[in-house]
Amino acid sequence: DQLAGFDADRMGQMDHDALQQFDASQVQNFDAGAMKGFDADQLGAFDPGAMKGFDAEQLGNFDPNAMKGFDASQLGAFDPNAVKGFDATQIQNFDADAMGGFDADHFKNFDAGAMGGFDASQVQNFDHDAMKGFDATQMGAFDPSAMGGFDKAHMAAFDPTAMSGLGADHMAAFDPTAMGGFGEEHFKNFDAGAM
Repeated sequence: DQLAGFDADRMGQMDHDALQQFDASQVQNFDAGAMKGFDADQLGAFDPGAMKGFDAEQLGNFDPNAMKGFDASQLGAFDPNAVKGFDATQIQNFDADAMGGFDADHFKNFDAGAMGGFDASQVQNFDHDAMKGFDATQMGAFDPSAMGGFDKAHMAAFDPTAMSGLGADHMAAFDPTAMGGFGEEHFKNFDAGAM
């Protein structure tokens, strides 16, 4: 509870070794506004088990430039309900190699407005099974330039009903070799105007 009194400056001065000691029950008490004090090295020092203690308000206050400090084990340990706190500016700074940590439960909770932050280098590292977490609104919010990161196995794993969110710009940006992953149910749900 004493941790709730720490502001961003005090958080920014915390030793990496000290951060490794925190667990989920402690980080949930951090003041949300103080989260912006952490840098990438500090965020990378947190034990993955502590990640589930962060809520959406706390995640939304992390410094976008610090996001690259998280690895896949940390991202995968976040409470799926908390990831709705991330915005596009934060997402664009995630380490591409860490993207495999997110599962379908995480992706279904992302704010659609944040989806535009993902680029092709990140998308290519998404866990294939996690693709079923995206809905049509989220798919439509992706930056079309990110579509080239999806491969055939990603395509096959998408929820067919999410395909209605894709526009012509998205369709044009897909890697042609990946299109073979789409099945009949996917095609049935494409917006006719996007084809």
